[in-house]
Amino acid sequence: MKLNTTNRANLPTPKVLKELCKSLATLDAIFCQDWEYRYYLYNHIWSDDEEFFQMRDGEGNDMVILFRNDGVVINGFDHELYDFEENLPNKEDLTVGLPNQYIAFIFGEYISGIGTTYCIWSDNNQQWTIGQVDNEQDGSDDQLYIFDNNPDTYINWATNYYFDEEEESMTAQKKEIIRQIYQGKTLTKEMILTLNPELEDWELLNEDIIEINYPHTL
Repeated sequence: MKLNTTNRANLPTPKVLKELCKSLATLDAIFCQDWEYRYYLYNHIWSDDEEFFQMRDGEGNDMVILFRNDGVVINGFDHELYDFEENLPNKEDLTVGLPNQYIAFIFGEYISGIGTTYCIWSDNNQQWTIGQVDNEQDGSDDQLYIFDNNPDTYINWATNYYFDEEEESMTAQKKEIIRQIYQGKTLTKEMILTLNPELEDWELLNEDIIEINYPHTL
């Protein structure tokens, strides 16, 4: 069953989701060193007690996840669903029941500049929760699907995004390394060179991996 706001119960737990987001951002940092074209980003020092994940496709669609010690909130925006801003869903409705610890972020300048077509958060019992949703076509199924915790999902996506659908470029060796990173295996130079033998800026990659806080031996 495809992940979306309706099927949110199948999302990973907040703890598992955080580690998965770090794996996704690490893989993207290896495949694409140009920050402008990178799809998944992670910053483990967004603030003193908050970590930050972002998906952006370069076409105006965006997903941001804020990880806090007391929970997680996901904000998604799909610009293709609405022709005019006045047709966007009411943000106050989407966030009915939103816990206080998320309000400053969701209604702050950064998220307001992106937009909101869906919002999901974890409650005190670490269960995924939503507010009032009038239209289930909110773009969440096109963004949350990557969180099925199946490395083949990323492999298929990366084959299309980074290798122009050339399946032979996504070798068996690359697939195995991706599966290992999904499992949180410590990143080595050998693993990186298997994924991207033409990687140029090792200092930049080291900085990226430190920012993500993924285990490594670089």
